[in-house]
Amino acid sequence: MRNGRDARVGAPAHAVEGKLNIMAAGDRAAFDRIAPVLSDLGENVFHLGPSGAGHTVKLLNNFF
Repeated sequence: MRNGRDARVGAPAHAVEGKLNIMAAGDRAAFDRIAPVLSDLGENVFHLGPSGAGHTVKLLNNFF
């Protein structure tokens, strides 16, 4: 996948309020291009490293 990235998010109800926690991963330059849109959707937006890291951190976050 070209410029692939993953972005795990929080509860759907938070999306309506713009309060998502977005844990994105993949190419940093691609993240930087979409960061303004992600910031409109969420109050906490993080780039976590290579593709797959967003899934991993979201899974760990679910345990706490």
